[in-house]
Amino acid sequence: MLVESKEENGAYWIILNREEKANAINIGMWRDILKKLNEGIASGSSLIAITGTGKYFSAGEDLGDLSKAATFTDALNLFLDTMRPVFDRIFRSPKPVVAAINGIAVGAGAELIFACDMAFAIPEATFALAQGRQGIGSALALTIGMLRIGRKQLAHLAMTGKRFGAKEAQEMGLINGIAASDLKVEIERLAQEVGRTPLPIPS
Repeated sequence: MLVESKEENGAYWIILNREEKANAINIGMWRDILKKLNEGIASGSSLIAITGTGKYFSAGEDLGDLSKAATFTDALNLFLDTMRPVFDRIFRSPKPVVAAINGIAVGAGAELIFACDMAFAIPEATFALAQGRQGIGSALALTIGMLRIGRKQLAHLAMTGKRFGAKEAQEMGLINGIAASDLKVEIERLAQEVGRTPLPIPS
C-alpha cells in the first residue's frame, strides 16, 4: 500500500510509502490519507502522526497528475477534489495532527507540515517550497504559512524556492523541535503526554 497506517503507544501513524517516487503524493494517495485521518480520529490514539519512508518525508504533489491538467480550471478542480479535503480534515481534527519529518520535504510535502498542529524533524531534514521554480503556486503555504512563519519569511521562501535545514525551520517556527534521538520514540512520548490532557468537550 502507498499509504499505510498503524497504532502504537498512543499514536496513530499515517505512513507515506512510495519510496521509489520520493513519497510524491498522487490522487489515490491523497484520498487514502483522508481515509486514514478519519480512521485516526475514530481510534483510541491521542494524536495522529504523518511520516514517510526512506530519505523523503514527501516530494510533494505527483507532477504526473498535474501534467494531465490541461487548463487552470482542471488544476483547480484537482486541488479541490484531492488536496483540499486532506488539509480541511487536518484543520478540523479534534486530535492533534503531528508531522514527523524523517527527511526531505518539498512542495506540497512542506505544505502538509504547515497544516499540521505540531512538527518534529530529524537533524538531517531539509525543506523547500520549490513549486515556484516549476511555475506552480504554493497556494496553501501562502495562506496558512503566514500564520506559521510570517509574511516576509514566507514570501522569501516561496519566491526563491530556497532549501533550508531543520535548525532554520525550528528558528522560524515551522517545526517545534529536532529529535535528539529516535523520531518515532519522541513522537510516541509526545502522544503519552497529550493523552494525559483531556480533550475539550465539543460544543
